[in-house]
Amino acid sequence: VRGTHGAGSLAHQRARGSLSGQPLSASGNFKSILIANRGEIAIRIARAAADLGIRAVAVYSEDDAQSLHARAADAAQPLAGVG
Repeated sequence: VRGTHGAGSLAHQRARGSLSGQPLSASGNFKSILIANRGEIAIRIARAAADLGIRAVAVYSEDDAQSLHARAADAAQPLAGVG
């Protein structure tokens, strides 16, 4: 059931740190996020992440290499292709 905090709930697993493969800090917060978007929302996400001390990684196509969302992130990874 959504929203419950029983032993099998997602919230309980997060609290116990039992979600394998999740990039979580010791406090249980995200250490990094992937921004797979461009434009104003991507820029806002990168800025909010920076304010929270979360590393932002953006992906971009060849023609967006110099775009603000790629520059606003802590790291940027190119994708193959244009568009």
